[in-house]
Amino acid sequence: MPDTSDFLSGMPAMQAGTDVFANIDAAVAALQTPVTPGAGTANLTNAISTAMGKLANTLNNVITVQASVGGRENEVQALQSVTQSSNLQTQSNLADLTQVNLTQVISKYTMVQFSLQAAQQGFSMIQKMSLFNYIGN
Repeated sequence: MPDTSDFLSGMPAMQAGTDVFANIDAAVAALQTPVTPGAGTANLTNAISTAMGKLANTLNNVITVQASVGGRENEVQALQSVTQSSNLQTQSNLADLTQVNLTQVISKYTMVQFSLQAAQQGFSMIQKMSLFNYIGN
């Protein structure tokens, strides 16, 4: 039968007893308490079971935080890799734009320009030709 000094409290299992050292102190105190047959054995069993449950909750919390930190670390490493790759590409593009052999570029430009002019003149001459101009000559 419950005594007037008995009480019941509840909280979510994941938040219960997250203080590792307090849990260990409670388990040590329970183990140091002399056990009397009957109620003493039940009290010891309950105290040890409670301490083990709280330690399991604490371990689960630590594992959850470890996983979260590991996920963030992987994300940071991926971002560093992308940033490094982007930096290398930017440096390569800058080198392509600034380290140009100007003489060679001007030569190629002039050669392409002359080729285009020759193609345009050839097209224009062919366009003016007709069968009558060819027969008349």
